[in-house]
Order: sequence, then structure tokens, then C-alpha cells
Amino acid sequence: MISSFLTGPNDSIQDKIDEIIREHEVLNRKHKAFVKVINSTTDGCAPGTTQHFYSLELIHVDDLKKEEK
Repeated sequence: MISSFLTGPNDSIQDKIDEIIREHEVLNRKHKAFVKVINSTTDGCAPGTTQHFYSLELIHVDDLKKEEK
């Protein structure tokens, strides 16, 4: 699952990652996951601000184990 979002002056990438992991654990407790940052850019963001646009991918640990086989 890939999601994109914009951070502002009161947001951090770590807060967003923690939120995604918490939501995943509530919905799917049996499958552990982690978040990979695919892309980070300030293109298209207001100049002189702390805005960043991120693309994140939620990766299930079980899926990694299947790929190794």
C-alpha cells in the first residue's frame, strides 16, 4: 500500500509513520508491518515553509518472507 501526504510546520515524518503503523495494528494485529519512505520532495510546496511531500509504502513482514522463498 502506498500513500502520499504533505507535512506542515507541526507535523513530522516520524509522527505520520507511527500513525500508519498504529492504524495497521488496530486493523490487522496478526501481521507486522513497517513503513518505507519512497520519496520526499519540496517540489510544489510553498517556498520558505517547512512543507514536504512524502510517498510512503506499508510493507508486511510476511510478504518479505514469501519473496525470500
